[in-house]
Order: sequence, then structure tokens, then C-alpha cells
Amino acid sequence: MFRIRSEDYLKDRSSLDDYLMVEFDQDKVKWDDVVDFAFPAYVRALGAYYGSMTRDDEPISYWKKAIEIGKETGCDLEGRDGFFRFGPLNFMDRELCRRGCNGLTPEQVVAKLADVVPEARLFEDGVIIVASDHFPDQEEIGAADRIIRNRLGLPIWADE
Repeated sequence: MFRIRSEDYLKDRSSLDDYLMVEFDQDKVKWDDVVDFAFPAYVRALGAYYGSMTRDDEPISYWKKAIEIGKETGCDLEGRDGFFRFGPLNFMDRELCRRGCNGLTPEQVVAKLADVVPEARLFEDGVIIVASDHFPDQEEIGAADRIIRNRLGLPIWADE
């Protein structure tokens, strides 16, 4: 694939970034393999600053709300300025932690989440947040997002 890089692509917007979407059947893979091997390998291979697992059955209202809140706040949610909703598995590099988590470092994010998620660990100068110990349904994802946001002092948008 060849992408044209113009001056417009130098703007600080995630919509201008390259991205990779990987689909898989949760009945054919093990959660632990995704958490321990696949997700970190993609983050490392791509030099990602952001990564998140989502379900393919996210309601369209979720994405519309993310766009609406982004316009209202001027934030690039689900991109350069943080997460609209934390998924069951997430990665933020150091800069995204700073931008999206009120100036926190990855080390501070790990410390704050240590007792509220199954795992938060330093990885590739950032943090991987494992918000579930299995493939969760939408309700479980929303509940984990609220817990993470509360602990990090972030607004809860996804379930307003």
C-alpha cells in the first residue's frame, strides 16, 4: 500500500494515522494468548502509541457519542488525546498517558490501577491495561471503563 503524505497529514489528528485492525473469532483463540502474546506483539511491531480492543457489536450510538464529545471538547478521543471508553485490552504510550490521563506517567497509571484491573503493566515506554480476565460482553466493558476512569480521575462519557 502506498499513502500520499501531504502537509495536511502533519496535523496532530489520529484520523490521519496509519492503523491496523485485526479481527479474530473469540471461540478460536484463547484470551491469555491475545493478552500475553498477540496484542503486545502488534504494539511492538507497529511502534504504536495507542491500541485498543473493541467488540464488533459496538452500537452505532457509541461511535456517534464519541464523535459528539470529541467535537464538544476539542479532543481527539480514541486517538491522540485518550480513550472515549477503555476496552478490555488497551495500550497507551507515555505521551498518550500524559495527554489522556491528566499528565500521568505510565508508572503512575500502573500504580493507580494495580488493585482495580486484572493487570496493568509497563510495556514499550507505555502501559498495557488488561481490564478483563476473559472476553467480556458490552456491559462488562462499560463497567470496567467506569472503574478505570474513576481511578484515573477521568470523565465518564461512554455511558452517559
